[in-house]
Amino acid sequence: MNIENFKMKVTPEQSKVVQEVLFKNGYKWRNGVENLSYIDKDFLIFDKEDCGIGWSNDHHFNNCTITECTFEEFKQKYTKEWKEEDFFEKAYKSLCKMQQAKNKNYGESALKPLDIFAKHHSYGSRLDEKLARVKNSDKLRKNDVADIIGGLMLLCKDNGWDNFDDLIN
Repeated sequence: MNIENFKMKVTPEQSKVVQEVLFKNGYKWRNGVENLSYIDKDFLIFDKEDCGIGWSNDHHFNNCTITECTFEEFKQKYTKEWKEEDFFEKAYKSLCKMQQAKNKNYGESALKPLDIFAKHHSYGSRLDEKLARVKNSDKLRKNDVADIIGGLMLLCKDNGWDNFDDLIN
C-alpha cells in the first residue's frame, strides 16, 4: 500500500497501531530496525522519501514540512482490515456481555435446565428458561409473567384446552 507522508500527534497506543500498519506495508524505522516501542516525543513523522519513520518535537522534519493528519484520518485511509477486525472485536465483546447477563438472569438454564415443563412438551424448555429467569431475579417483572402466561397458553392451545369449566369447584 502506498502511504503518503504525514506527521501526527499520537498516544503510545496509537503509535503502536500506526507503526504496525507501516511495518506491515514494508516501511522501517530510519535506522532500519522494526521497533514497536514508543518514543516520548510530540510528533510521529513518516517520510517515505527519507526512508521511514522518525520523531520530532516540532512541525518540521529534516527542514521539510509534512502534512499533519489525525489518528482517525490515518485509520480511515490506511486500515480497512483493521476496521473489519474492530467490528468483530466490538461485536464479540458485546455478545459476550449479553451472554454473561443472560446466563446470570436465566441461572445457566441452558446448561442446567429446570426440566419442569421440558419433559412434557417441546416448548417446555422455553417455559423453564422463563421460570429460571424469575427464580434468579431480585424482583418479579411484568415481562416475565406475561412470557410465562403466553407460553402456558401455547401449551393449552397445543393440547386443545380451551375450556376450563371442569376445574371450577
